[in-house]
Amino acid sequence: MEVKESRSSSKNDHRDCGGGGGGGGGVNEDGRTLGDKCRYIRKKQRAKFYIVRRCIAMLVCWHDPDK
Repeated sequence: MEVKESRSSSKNDHRDCGGGGGGGGGVNEDGRTLGDKCRYIRKKQRAKFYIVRRCIAMLVCWHDPDK
């Protein structure tokens, strides 16, 4: 299922999930259910954390070859 990101969304999209386990809920104005929106946000956050973890691992394991 393809989910389109709306340009009017703010940085506080995580509030729409309600902290629960991604329930059903009604359809909002963009045509997405609350559960779909929460899954999309969770997927984006997982990707961001993956990138951060890789960068930290690279910095920790990095050593200067001149020394």
